[in-house]
Amino acid sequence: GKPPAGSPALEVGFVPFDISGAGRLTPGRAATVGPLDWPLAGPAPALPLVEGFETTVLGGRPAVGFIYEDGLAAPAAVSDEAAATGRQSLKFTDAAGQPNFYNPHYCFDPGASEGTADLSFALRLEAGSPFEHGWRSAGEPFIVGPSLQWTADGTLRAADRDLLQVPAGEFVTYRVTCALGAAADGTWSLEVTLPGQAPQRFDGLPCDPAFDEFRWCGWVSVAEAPATAYLDDLRLEWR
Repeated sequence: GKPPAGSPALEVGFVPFDISGAGRLTPGRAATVGPLDWPLAGPAPALPLVEGFETTVLGGRPAVGFIYEDGLAAPAAVSDEAAATGRQSLKFTDAAGQPNFYNPHYCFDPGASEGTADLSFALRLEAGSPFEHGWRSAGEPFIVGPSLQWTADGTLRAADRDLLQVPAGEFVTYRVTCALGAAADGTWSLEVTLPGQAPQRFDGLPCDPAFDEFRWCGWVSVAEAPATAYLDDLRLEWR
């Protein structure tokens, strides 16, 4: 088409041209498009996670996951008071009189239903600080997978038995592996590295045979009195 008189386009040298030959050659007829045969998208792959809490502001919350608390007296927040590596970790501060014994706690959804999950983390428990770590499925009632419990005296328990004694006030490294999906067989493995010692491995630990998806990963302070724990160096990988 031709611009109207006085149009800036004419002033900069635009030359009008015939547009009648542009576009569809048969504008009066609807296009015929064959049916689209696209495969359905599969589930999104589970993503690896590396979290050392180094980039979170002091007193803040991790970018990944959720913190649950009952009040300011018993928070979970990033701290520089102790760290396995770097300068910061996630500090759990518990107190007497909390409405829910399982707060404060930190958790996230790995979103995985296949492959083998390989999770490692460092945990420091001060004296008298019972604590728990667990894997769960989605939904209610949830299905429990690998699960660890630390008693107030530092005894590490798994699969209804005592495994070893954990020193208070020192970081201990844990590695938990478990197959998911069709490869799930109701067992999991644990590796514990105490300060200055070689790793201790526990294979074939039982969990619910129905556990085949990893949708909740949590660390829970279960004290009903003043207690402190530090979590650091989370690493979740898949194979």
